[in-house]
Amino acid sequence: MEFELKLVTDIDTAQDYLKGILWSIFFHRLFGSIVPQDNHNFLGVPYPTTEFPELDRLIESKIDCIVGELAGKNRDSDNEELIYKCVIVVKFYEKSTVLESVGEPQILKGGNVASQSSRSNSQSGSSSSILMPQRTRKYQNCWEKWVLTVTILNNRNSRMLEMDNNSRLDFYKEDFERNLFKLIAYMDKNKSHIPPIQSIDRSPFPYKILFALNTHDSSSLDTAFASFETLSDRQSPDTRGSSNSESQGSVEYITTTEGGDIIMGNPGNNGDDPKTSGYRAIPSGEEMLRNGYKFLRKFLE
Repeated sequence: MEFELKLVTDIDTAQDYLKGILWSIFFHRLFGSIVPQDNHNFLGVPYPTTEFPELDRLIESKIDCIVGELAGKNRDSDNEELIYKCVIVVKFYEKSTVLESVGEPQILKGGNVASQSSRSNSQSGSSSSILMPQRTRKYQNCWEKWVLTVTILNNRNSRMLEMDNNSRLDFYKEDFERNLFKLIAYMDKNKSHIPPIQSIDRSPFPYKILFALNTHDSSSLDTAFASFETLSDRQSPDTRGSSNSESQGSVEYITTTEGGDIIMGNPGNNGDDPKTSGYRAIPSGEEMLRNGYKFLRKFLE
């Protein structure tokens, strides 16, 4: 089952806004014994968390990457972009499996990767080499998917600086609250798709978070997710066909610690054409400034 939320924030508030929404999703998907914490809020709007350092680090790392990339763009004094786009996809699976295969690299006693020449000399006893197992985690049977399309306003833009700061914060607060209530309504209304819980762990179902920048098209992440999923969870070749080929071709993968977590889309060709995408186009920055936040609020309804 798939759910979608449309978020609007700016560079200064994105860290706390995204953390609040992601934590709210995960809090309602932790089925083990947990103790709620109510000391977190976004602009005065509380959201639920619990003591789960591993998950908190994962959420923080994703958001740090997003905000860090955008902050890097803003160091350019000539940057006058008004809006940035981002899509975050969270998937929950029934189970995951660690697969092991034996292969390269071969390691010497000293800890160096063995070259072809050193391998030939290893029989002399001066060094030794071992085959290191390569572990890959594969995720199976996705039962829930969350798509967060995020519009991040560049409040360092010279024209944005002319707008009232309190009005902006009030808008972000209302938008966060609206999405929080929508999220909870989704959770309360849709429960029959949740698989049987067979573990007393806090998080009995494995999950994966990926995101793409410069796009609102979640299909730009299909290839990245496919590398983590079993064959049965991937789309068939026919489904991945020509309709998204242009979008896939414009995506540049940047390796992180987990591999494939940051995906930088090409701003000039990001697959957000309303004629070919199921998402409504976000209005241009000029349109936002011309019509004000009332227009933006109406657009999000």
